Amino acid sequence: IIIAANDNLARRLNSRVADMIGKSIYGFMPHELSESRKKQDENVIRTRQTIKFEDSHQNQVISQTLCPIFDGQGNVTQLAVYAEDVTEQRRSEEALRQSEEKYRLIVETANEGIWSMGSDYRTTFVNQRMAAMLGYAPEEMVGRRVDSFMFPEDLADHKSQMAVRARGEGGVYERR
Repeated sequence: IIIAANDNLARRLNSRVADMIGKSIYGFMPHELSESRKKQDENVIRTRQTIKFEDSHQNQVISQTLCPIFDGQGNVTQLAVYAEDVTEQRRSEEALRQSEEKYRLIVETANEGIWSMGSDYRTTFVNQRMAAMLGYAPEEMVGRRVDSFMFPEDLADHKSQMAVRARGEGGVYERR
């Protein structure tokens, strides 16, 4: 039974706060959601633990947190419900996931070697092509300094080139 609600909840349930007070929350939900929600409520009462879950309905995703409220004897007497519309966030996350998947596919299938390193010149990523050029598997290269893959006689020039990079200047050079 609803004892308090805000305007956002009333709007989301196509009602008014005054019309909701004293009525069952389940009566404001589509049947499939009310059945799912009843199970979640029963779980909170049985386990006495806060739970968080998401419901999807009509292209909308609602994140809900159900919190038990206890009386002086430790019995669950009420549930506090915090709900948030996370539809746009989930859409953005999915768009980002798809974009990352496209990027990963491009990087992994490129004919060029791609090598990324941190400010300490340790390898953070190499694609399969770059690793194959050097005769390694990508996992053998990650974490190792870039200079560990160079001929000793090339190290002095490498150090000089890295000093130029550290000053923010660009440059083109080759390595064996």
